[in-house]
Parts: sequence; C-alpha cells; structure tokens
Amino acid sequence: EDGNVDAAVDESAAAPKTKRKSSSSSSSSSSSLQSSNPYVLDIDGVQGLNLNIAAPERDCVLFVSASYCRKCKSMDLGYTRMARISQDAYGDDGDSVLFAKADIGGGTMGRMLAKFLDVDAVPAFVLFRGGREYGAIGVPRLPSKKLDLALEYLRSGREWDKKVFEEMDKNGTDDKKDGVEVNGQVKGEEKKTSEVKKEVKERGKVRSKVRD
Repeated sequence: EDGNVDAAVDESAAAPKTKRKSSSSSSSSSSSLQSSNPYVLDIDGVQGLNLNIAAPERDCVLFVSASYCRKCKSMDLGYTRMARISQDAYGDDGDSVLFAKADIGGGTMGRMLAKFLDVDAVPAFVLFRGGREYGAIGVPRLPSKKLDLALEYLRSGREWDKKVFEEMDKNGTDDKKDGVEVNGQVKGEEKKTSEVKKEVKERGKVRSKVRD
C-alpha cells in the first residue's frame, strides 16, 4: 500500500511537506507536548525528532513502533507506565529523560525516519543523550530488563556498551525474538539511507548534532 520506498523518498526530497514554519518552532513545540498521553510525546518524522529532541538537547528514550505491529500495540500500556513512574520519580523538567514514541509504519515521513535511525524492525528503542543518538536496542515485551539497564546507562552518564546488550540477547534476557520488519522495505538499503540523511541535512530539516 505504501508503494516503492525509493520513489517515495525521491518525491519527498524534491518537494518536502512541512507543516510548521521555522519561525514558529517554539509554539509548535509547546503544542506538540499537548497530546492525549501526558507522559509520552509523539514524534512526527525527522523534523519532529529535531524539534523535540535534537534542538533542545534532550535525554530521551524513543519507542519506535508501527501501526501494523501487534507486539508494539501490546507494549503501549507498559511504556506509558514506565514514563509515568519516571516522571513521578524524576519530575518532568528539561533535565529529566523524555519518553517519546514514533510510528514509522505509514507514509513517507515515517519511512524516512526509519532510514535516518537505521531501524529495520519494530518494536525498537533508540536512546538519545543531549540530543545525540546514544544507543539502540530491540525488546519483545515490557517490562524489560534490557530496557531498564539501557535507561540506567543513560541516566548515569556511562558510555554505551553494545557488547553488554548483545550478551543479554545471547543469554535469553527478555527472550528476545526477531521484530517485525518495517514493510519489508528497509533492509539492505544502507547506501540509500546515507543519501537520505545528506539531502535532509542540506535542506536544513535536521541539525547535525542528531548524529555524530
């Protein structure tokens, strides 16, 4: 239903659809924070990632899901509960960890975000420290010991240790299983991903600090 991803990306690059003007970023940000879920912020595409995470240099855990993923839907309540507990414990000011969610399953903006984050299967969790991508993991269900450890790493200021989380997978922590592939369109397109990132940055949609 989504069509060819390359054609969609080319069309987006030629005529990007922008709902918000840069001059109204502050008002857009405040309105974005008003959602039906007071604990989890919805991220809309790469522009939303820049506006709400990169630009304000937030520490964040981003739940990457897709509308067609049943496993993702089953984790919604658990993720909201994590966000609520975190807010109760640490507050909701600019220094606390932001809990956010992005749907990459439908439309050009979602597919471009998936490519930008190098996410090829959902559910996935991407963590940011100071607006920069910090680490990424896949978990099959919540609660998750692996996600708890990832948050501990983020809050403590420790460097991300990919081997630790790979070892947890080998040991069967959380009984990790393969996630749902993103529309069968993302795998094997690493070269195209870099081209998308370059075009998006050139158009001023994403600050370079999102990526090192």
